[in-house]
Amino acid sequence: MVWAAAPRDTSNVFVVRLHKEAVVVLRNPAAIERLARDGGEVIASSPEPFRVYLRAETEKWAPVVKNAGIKPE
Repeated sequence: MVWAAAPRDTSNVFVVRLHKEAVVVLRNPAAIERLARDGGEVIASSPEPFRVYLRAETEKWAPVVKNAGIKPE
């Protein structure tokens, strides 16, 4: 999976531009083929649904990480 992410306080203008540029790349047949060859797939989204997804995944996995004592290296 390829994610384009930025720090929480990143300007919305930049986020919109990053999304726009990522869409251009991810519509390229060569990029789609390369991602598929590596086991990936392009899933269309936009910044807000992605933000919601990341928030939900963080809330879901944070207790698992904490209970397992996982620490960044």
